[in-house]
Amino acid sequence: MNFLYYFIIPIGLILHILILRGILTATAYRIYPFLFAYCVVDFLSSVVEASAFLGLIRWQTVSRERFVYFYWANEFLLQLLIFTVMVSLIHKALEHPKARRFLVGFIVVLVLTASVASLAYTYSAKSGERVWITDLSGKLSFFSAMLNVILWTALIRGSRRNSRLLVIAAGLGVLTTGKSIGHHVRGLSAAAVPYANLFIVLSHLVCLFAWWWAFYRIPDSSGSASGANPRGQRAVAGH
Repeated sequence: MNFLYYFIIPIGLILHILILRGILTATAYRIYPFLFAYCVVDFLSSVVEASAFLGLIRWQTVSRERFVYFYWANEFLLQLLIFTVMVSLIHKALEHPKARRFLVGFIVVLVLTASVASLAYTYSAKSGERVWITDLSGKLSFFSAMLNVILWTALIRGSRRNSRLLVIAAGLGVLTTGKSIGHHVRGLSAAAVPYANLFIVLSHLVCLFAWWWAFYRIPDSSGSASGANPRGQRAVAGH
């Protein structure tokens, strides 16, 4: 099954580069700063993980245990960034200022409370270190998926249609749902781990493709040309 990663890794890195180029070309980082920050961190971590998988990082130099710590530290950093992306997009999708302030504040408090409660519960469980970390990551991904439902509800109920934001939200939904399912499947048995890992990676790849599509093929809410076409942006009001 590992041979599949030799195809998935270069495709993912190319999509990363194209997404960052599209965001920078369209100056969309001003509109989606947290999404841009997530993409940068995700790209850098993907380069490190790909280098380790392809043998460019030797275990004699970096111990496997240290790399595992890096993986999980990076996983929780990305999870934190996903939360900030979700909250910022929900804030952008809501049209009424009063409802926006109340709902965003409520979501932040709810997410913090749920995250602390999940950490306390999973850490206190009698299991190995990696087991409770995997379980916690699955729960946090599930919370992110629920935030994505709120985001989709706000976008659908809104009077202004933003196709680009809808596709971005769709990518986030695939990513968070895939990670939640994959992390929970990891805990079922050791035999399920390779399939769960592949499922998480493929979910990530689908998310990247959706974001590439959003910034290259879909005009913004004002009806401008694609974000990756600066000439089209000068001809029509852009992001």
